[in-house]
Amino acid sequence: MLTSEPNPGQQGSWPATFDEEDFDSKPLDLSGQLSHGLYLGRTFANPDFLVRYPITVLRAKYRETLLGIGWEVLNPALLVLVWWIIRGVVFPAAGGTDYLEFLVVSVFTYQFMQRFVLSGQSAVASSKGLLQSFSFPPLVAVLQQSVTVVVSNFFSIGILLVFLIVAGGSHSAMWLIYPLVILLQSMFAIGGSMILARLTSANPDARNMVPFVFRLLFYASGVIFPIEDRIEGRSIRWLFEVNPFYAITALTRTVLLGDSIDSVTLASAISWAALLPVLGYFVFRSGDDRYAV
Repeated sequence: MLTSEPNPGQQGSWPATFDEEDFDSKPLDLSGQLSHGLYLGRTFANPDFLVRYPITVLRAKYRETLLGIGWEVLNPALLVLVWWIIRGVVFPAAGGTDYLEFLVVSVFTYQFMQRFVLSGQSAVASSKGLLQSFSFPPLVAVLQQSVTVVVSNFFSIGILLVFLIVAGGSHSAMWLIYPLVILLQSMFAIGGSMILARLTSANPDARNMVPFVFRLLFYASGVIFPIEDRIEGRSIRWLFEVNPFYAITALTRTVLLGDSIDSVTLASAISWAALLPVLGYFVFRSGDDRYAV
């Protein structure tokens, strides 16, 4: 076992340990003949490298700021404040009495999934040096970015729950299954992250279209207004129910706010979370032999 010495002057340096096989001069077999079991085994073989490095990078991100990692708490708190000003001061009569809670839960949930999926588009490019220097599956690069997003989201979750308690919303036993909902959000997002990593690696121009796609999804996912009482016709409502961002956000509101959810939307949320990581894995691995080039 080898240990890298931290370099305080180098952004993103980390006190991590590595197995000797990580420095193997023989390249990892990425031709597709390496079994999925061995591939995933190598991916998760060094949790120190997989987890501690992205956490250190997150700390380095705020190294030059006065509050440091405290910005991970302040940013979501300021977001709540902005929506409170808009809802309580600028448009006090808009949306009903519980609209602010609806809005905050929806925005936080959507932003988490968006950040998670978007982390994939820079994963390969930002880790190309590591992929060329060490012998490990490229999937590690995507998972490292995912760990950074998940860790930073813990602060947002804390702010969200504190806000709901202070706002006097519904606090039921359903909150106990909120960790499972977060897991479901993460499973869907990691699948999307792998697909986006493959897409943008093969075609860098696709990155220019991604912001417009997510902007469209934001308005098409019932994030800033409830769609349940605004859509007539089963065929149009079906388009929302199969939208994973809408389905998963609606499920989150059901758990935290006590909103109702129909069986089709619930099945859609669970199906996307279960199937997309599998699809994402195979899509991402189809380009393994080109990520380090």
